Amino acid sequence: MPTGWVEFFHPKEEKWIPLDCVRGMVSCRNSLEQPHSSKRQHIFIIGIENDKIINVTRRYCSQYHNVTAKLRRPEEQVFQETLHVLCPFERLSLKEEEELRGFADSEPMPNSVAGFKMHNKYILASDLKKYQVFWPPDAVVGEFRGEAIHLCDHVQKVKSKEAWFTQFARIIKVTLFV
Repeated sequence: MPTGWVEFFHPKEEKWIPLDCVRGMVSCRNSLEQPHSSKRQHIFIIGIENDKIINVTRRYCSQYHNVTAKLRRPEEQVFQETLHVLCPFERLSLKEEEELRGFADSEPMPNSVAGFKMHNKYILASDLKKYQVFWPPDAVVGEFRGEAIHLCDHVQKVKSKEAWFTQFARIIKVTLFV
């Protein structure tokens, strides 16, 4: 069954509250989400307010990093470009951006190796590519089966000595600090 709802802004609570007019439910954020076993998932959810278009997917997907972000990865760039063309100068308010980030950040850490694969927030050391490192190297957020868990934001790309020479005509000079 297709899902549709409206949101209204509650000025005293200073937040958006969902209203499912079909089922007569108010403040029903969790009940609007499709079951994760379902083949039909919410991948993109947008809010339209006057002339402003906002991506509110994180508000309605409790498994945003674990499920939704992986499903939307192929279409993410096209979606962002389309939003930018339709509404190039509108941005979320700082408070609303923090609220949406809070929804996505409150979801639990994956509980399987497959859950860490292509995760938007967490990465295992064994999943690093050949020319990637963690920086800072000691910023570990947890442990999974004896392996350190890092944030994806801490992954940095590095180049080999040969790449520096062939791409930039630079030679790496090794110095020892005593």
